[in-house]
Amino acid sequence: MTRNTRPTATGLRQSATEATPDRIADDRDRAADLREHLADEREHAAENRDRAADQREHAADDRDQDAELRELLADSRVEFAEHDVAELRTALETRGVIEQAKGMVMLTLKIDADAAFDVLVRQSQETHVKLVEVAREIVAAGIRTAD
Repeated sequence: MTRNTRPTATGLRQSATEATPDRIADDRDRAADLREHLADEREHAAENRDRAADQREHAADDRDQDAELRELLADSRVEFAEHDVAELRTALETRGVIEQAKGMVMLTLKIDADAAFDVLVRQSQETHVKLVEVAREIVAAGIRTAD
């Protein structure tokens, strides 16, 4: 007697001959194993979906942090630029008076520009007064004597 056994979509045997209790038990066991395997696969798929959602959330958080850092960087660049502009303005405003004082020291002491600047710097350091203030005092004193 030849058996006609063909697999089905579920992977269980379907026999053209009679079903014996052992075959039925084997098929039930295989069906249970397949259901368990399918449940495991569904669980893994759900875990993968959860992981993907977490990764998307982390990526969004990272993008938000990157945007905040870019904004902070832009703000700090603006602050540095404003600070540089203020320093340049101060330098431009004080340069004229320092140059005038340097010229007066050059004429009075009969020395060159570098030596006159050194005199101004030394006076500033010895008196603990800013260079521009020393220069203002010299220019003010020179204007008073010229009057």
